[in-house]
Amino acid sequence: MRPDTKEVDALTVLLRADTSARLGLGHGMRCLALAQALRRRQHMVLFAGQADASFASRLGKAGVRVVADSLPNGLDADARLTRCLADEFQADWIVCDGYRFTDRFQRSLMPSRGGNRPQVLCIDDPGQIHFDSDLVLNQNRHATDLTYSRAPRTDLLLGTEYVLLREEFLPF
Repeated sequence: MRPDTKEVDALTVLLRADTSARLGLGHGMRCLALAQALRRRQHMVLFAGQADASFASRLGKAGVRVVADSLPNGLDADARLTRCLADEFQADWIVCDGYRFTDRFQRSLMPSRGGNRPQVLCIDDPGQIHFDSDLVLNQNRHATDLTYSRAPRTDLLLGTEYVLLREEFLPF
């Protein structure tokens, strides 16, 4: 290790993405890019979401463990399952990527009083909902032009300097 680098404890990150043949794979592919970057840094990455055989294979090749490949109907049940998975695996972060993860869903990921709380990152495109997460990431060029409705604790990562690129698109 170089003397000017600081060793970081390994994190556990739970990715919760809406992805399927019907919905498309965009949210899943962004999460795959994030997973690849996290795995390069030796963090544990888990995935919860619909994952067909091809996408599950890509996740597996990246070192990502699929912990739920089918989810309950309804956002409340989905949030409860996501929270239970985060608790079970002692996740440090929950990353949500999909259009339906409302501020209510985000708040549902927080434990009852006194519990440890994973931090929540929401990956966004349109900036059209209220956010009650720790971070919002919008990697699009127009992101800095958007006005975000957000809780006071919610920080923003906006613009192309935060773009998520899968390994096949990175320079060698």
